[in-house]
Amino acid sequence: MNDHGGANVEVTVTLNSGEGFTNTGAGAALTWDILGNLVATITGLNATDFSISHDGTSTGNLDGTGSRFYEIDCTTAACGNGGNAPLTGTPIDFTIDNVSIADFISNGKTASGYYFASDICTSVVERSCAGITGDVAANAATTPVPEPASLGLLGGGLFALAYALRRRKAVI
Repeated sequence: MNDHGGANVEVTVTLNSGEGFTNTGAGAALTWDILGNLVATITGLNATDFSISHDGTSTGNLDGTGSRFYEIDCTTAACGNGGNAPLTGTPIDFTIDNVSIADFISNGKTASGYYFASDICTSVVERSCAGITGDVAANAATTPVPEPASLGLLGGGLFALAYALRRRKAVI
């Protein structure tokens, strides 16, 4: 997730190799809640593989992770039912307009609460689910990732500092 300090949040969910989104009936491909159950607009979703099933106006339910107001499902054309033919290698990419990262809230069903939940298969072999299916939940709303320009600036500064210290040491 990234809001670039603005009022829109970009979301990308990419599964590890060998995992896939499923339609097991346990939940959705991705689900979350926003403070005050705001009706936010979701744009840029890959409609071939994913669809919005709850958009803040109704509640969905995920086994073990509670009720959520926002859900994105893997379409039946992309994912088979009951964990058959999971969708692998395709990330969920979209933007949520008029919210910031601070607007995401945890679901208080458990002591730690979950920010997101996803219905996946943990091991896909030859387009079949060979692993466990069901809900996987995440306890952190964000994982900050530095942008390349910031990393380049930091690296350049550290290099200049090391060079200056080395020259100073050589002069003394």
